[in-house]
Amino acid sequence: MRRLAAFLISLVALAATLWWFRVPTTVAVLWDIADGPAGRGGHRGAEPARSTVSVDVSGRPLPADLYAPADPGGAGLVLLPGLTAQGKADERLVDFALNLARAGFTVLVPDLSGRATLSAGTADVPEILATVAHLSDRLGGRQVGLVGISYAVGPAILAALEPAGRERVATLVSFGGYHDLTHMVAWVTTGQRRGPDGAWIKGSVPDLAVWFFVAGNVRLLNDPIDRHLLNEMARRRWNDATVPVGDLAARLGPEGQAVFALLTNRDPEAVPSLIGTLPERLRAELAALDLSKRDLKALPARLVLVHGKDDPVIPWTESVSLAAATDPARTDLFLIGKMGHTEVGGIGLSDALDLWRAISAVLGERERLEEQTGPRASGTGAGR
Repeated sequence: MRRLAAFLISLVALAATLWWFRVPTTVAVLWDIADGPAGRGGHRGAEPARSTVSVDVSGRPLPADLYAPADPGGAGLVLLPGLTAQGKADERLVDFALNLARAGFTVLVPDLSGRATLSAGTADVPEILATVAHLSDRLGGRQVGLVGISYAVGPAILAALEPAGRERVATLVSFGGYHDLTHMVAWVTTGQRRGPDGAWIKGSVPDLAVWFFVAGNVRLLNDPIDRHLLNEMARRRWNDATVPVGDLAARLGPEGQAVFALLTNRDPEAVPSLIGTLPERLRAELAALDLSKRDLKALPARLVLVHGKDDPVIPWTESVSLAAATDPARTDLFLIGKMGHTEVGGIGLSDALDLWRAISAVLGERERLEEQTGPRASGTGAGR
């Protein structure tokens, strides 16, 4: 009985604290999550206005969807899609953008050109920076936030490390992001991840993960025959992971054989050496996207890292590793128990409170962005 009373007292104290910490909007966002796609849950009043704008990328137009809140307060977010063929039109992404706009953010979602090849790479960085600049200028030169989902977190952080990104990005929010790309390749190909003690732990990676890797990187091979054969393998395996591909593998040239050796390897310790045998362009791209090789403590933006412990695509330990590589004074990490890669399951009280804290942290960044006193206010991204 005493334990129960102590628990109830703690819960009341927590509720009282949370009431003063952005409760109405936080509850509305939580309700929207529970309400599912296109739900408006706890939000009432005028809906955000959605329109398509054109972002200039060195003279080339890039379409982007703008979500304008009914009562804009000056806080802007650039939202980057994960690996989805639908890009900015993906229903889950549209729902997320609407929820953020209902919470008071002006949201801009670019249709990154990597969507056509299911890739998130270094080619996205100039497009991300152009989209950030477009939204910043639209908001009178204010710094903005940048939200990356899944593998888009890598290009998002690379953009934030660029001089233009350092100047304009005050906040970076990561949902299900990665840190060490070698570990990620090991996870995708062998189904094993690094544990806290450095040991390899067997997991359950989706069968399609390795073919997403192929689809996103085969463009970097020089040999068109190898590109065609690997794409055909991915097409065959897309719906059935057991379909034979040996006839295609036998026709691969040196570049394709190096990729296929990595795809079929099941020893995580062999991954670094197998990456070293990949074609130069592919090897260089993987190295450029490897955040573990970057000085992330020098990143001026404040970081909010959210990861589901049930994520089968990118292990939650990657966000733990990412947080450890950044400045702890500017980083918040939230691990949600019953959360997958892009969806929330039947969460309990503890997970709900963790999700509450994560949403409150994002809303806190909205307040910080709104408090800027001038265009690209000096030091806005340097902390709270």
